[in-house]
Amino acid sequence: MEKNDFSEILIGVDHGYKNVKTLNSVFPTKLSLLKVLPDDKKGILQINGNVYTENGEDVNYIDSANKISNDNFYILTLIAIAKELKCRGLDGADGARINIAVGLPQRWFEAQKKSFKKYIMKRSEVYFTYEGIKYHIYFKDCKVFTQGYAALLTLEKLEYLDRTVVVCDIGGGTVDIIPVNKGEIDHANSKIDQRGAIWLVNSIQEAAETQLYESIPEDFIINCMINKNAKETPQNKYEKLVQGKLMNYCEMIFNRLKEFRINVDITPIIFVGGGASIIKNFGRYNLATTEFITDIKANVKGYEMIYDLLSK
Repeated sequence: MEKNDFSEILIGVDHGYKNVKTLNSVFPTKLSLLKVLPDDKKGILQINGNVYTENGEDVNYIDSANKISNDNFYILTLIAIAKELKCRGLDGADGARINIAVGLPQRWFEAQKKSFKKYIMKRSEVYFTYEGIKYHIYFKDCKVFTQGYAALLTLEKLEYLDRTVVVCDIGGGTVDIIPVNKGEIDHANSKIDQRGAIWLVNSIQEAAETQLYESIPEDFIINCMINKNAKETPQNKYEKLVQGKLMNYCEMIFNRLKEFRINVDITPIIFVGGGASIIKNFGRYNLATTEFITDIKANVKGYEMIYDLLSK
């Protein structure tokens, strides 16, 4: 088959520092290069003689502020595409032409958007094997959007296009604070903070070792973030410590907003990303001016929505 005979498919990918997301998949931002091909092919990607496992080491967000510094996020992109094609019943297809929609934090957007697009598109034709299935894809196009802002558009609230609102995207690695004035990003006043959810989990674990002389597993902390709240009575000393740290984190976020001269009493604040649940469950906020987008795939949905609009 010729390239033009292949199906043309739009795939949004959110390259988070905690998880990589597509419309139909979420998987941890982990990757390791293996020396040999294992018998069990689950999570294994092969390309150009190299073997990678998605069940590897965390991709260090501190060392990866520029996501093109190594091949990690490129390989994770291929894994995301393979997972999405499989979810759409196209695994092992003869070929696909991929239009890919991705995003970057606002503060890094202008500086990195061209290089990130070039990084994703560095090979127009790609052969690789994922979980024992061979894939043949073409990258036809790549568009890069602003994360957080893309999620805002999924709300489809027209009133937000007529006033100033603030998007606070709390991701794994960063907290992006994005003022949006009548539908347009206020680039000059957008801010970024490195104390995202990964930093929070690490600080809680460190506090447990310092104060309780014991360790708290990450999944215990994440369960508290999602399923507990500030009004509940902690069942044990571990929940008590986690609850206190989560409440302190919420206070820190609101203090950062105030430092940036954002009046949270009258300005709509839209919390986005995995960390939105933390604010919703443990923060003190004005219900009339606070909104939450807790769908961790909201950015992906926004990327694909904007791509479709631009294509029309």
